[in-house]
Amino acid sequence: MSRVLIVEDHSSSVWATRHLISEAFPLLNVSVCGSAETTLATLDNAAASSTWHRVLLDLDVPGAKGLSLARELMKRGLGPITCVVTGKDSKEYADSVKEMGFLGYILKGLPWDEFRNVFDRIFAGERVFVSGTKERSSETVHLTRRQQEALSLVQRGYSGKELANALGCSTGTAKNHVDSAMRALGVKTRAQAVARAIQLGLIDLEAFDAT
Repeated sequence: MSRVLIVEDHSSSVWATRHLISEAFPLLNVSVCGSAETTLATLDNAAASSTWHRVLLDLDVPGAKGLSLARELMKRGLGPITCVVTGKDSKEYADSVKEMGFLGYILKGLPWDEFRNVFDRIFAGERVFVSGTKERSSETVHLTRRQQEALSLVQRGYSGKELANALGCSTGTAKNHVDSAMRALGVKTRAQAVARAIQLGLIDLEAFDAT
């Protein structure tokens, strides 16, 4: 089975990326590494028959500095299937990994429709490099506290009635909180709203997992 390796140390970003992959490519097997050390160990210890379809690389995991981990992946011949997925808008980094032969450089803060489109193109094998522009970020997308609470409950699987009970309001009001959050995030489904809000740092898995 083809495999995808997510190199990311924030559980919120991992959840959002896993959701996106499972939604678009349900047959792919996903592995996650949260540091440079575990990433290289996983790649070096993988059976020779293992097939990596894509590697999604955040440059800022523990043990990595600058493009150090990207260079290690390049040495292992993984550049052509590796896409950097980062919050760092750096034309210098994007140009460097492009010259190294990487598949792409994607900004986490892209508007949802654009991010999804670029994500699909990367998985189709197209080289895509996005940098050097001011993209939408958590600073330009605002969710009210109630919207954040509603999405965190949606992520936990609450039904409409359960959502209303937890928020202490009517089902219609609870639905309005979710719908308005979806509009603010520019998405069409509740699952996309949760994934996008997590990706932009507007809700935090660690925070509501602990409650």
